[in-house]
Amino acid sequence: MRIGNNGGRVVLVEGERTLDVESASGGGFGPDPQSVYGRWREFRGWASERPDGLWAPLEAARLGPPAPRPPQVFAVALNYRDHAEEAKLEVPAHPSIFTKFPSCIAGPNDDIRLPTDRADWEVELVAVIGPEARRVPENEAWEHVAGLTVGQDISERRIQFRPPNP
Repeated sequence: MRIGNNGGRVVLVEGERTLDVESASGGGFGPDPQSVYGRWREFRGWASERPDGLWAPLEAARLGPPAPRPPQVFAVALNYRDHAEEAKLEVPAHPSIFTKFPSCIAGPNDDIRLPTDRADWEVELVAVIGPEARRVPENEAWEHVAGLTVGQDISERRIQFRPPNP
């Protein structure tokens, strides 16, 4: 079972059908998809009990981002050899981590306005973090992952690769 954002409401997704979480939980969880991550362990326990409720057909056109307003977005630069070679850069010895604005999140059906004709894109694996995670030991890291999804990173290369100002 997966979770989804159906028109701004958090739903459970199973195959080609959805279950509205607020309705199925009797208001125990609200409708906001972002809100379940703060109560991830509790939510996961409730969802694993296969809640009863009125299942509706999945409407792909209504799907939004599963985490519509994340408090933080981290990305890893040059995380595979082909990308480093394409950029004519060396593969870093350690991951190069940078942040993006939370407003960079869009849903699968959202329009994205490209800033120029120099936009580049990459398909990315996205880890959505559930419960707050700080200084988590490596062997406990997956306990904080709410799920994995696919993302598309769009960058404006002319700005990204221009030399630093003097």
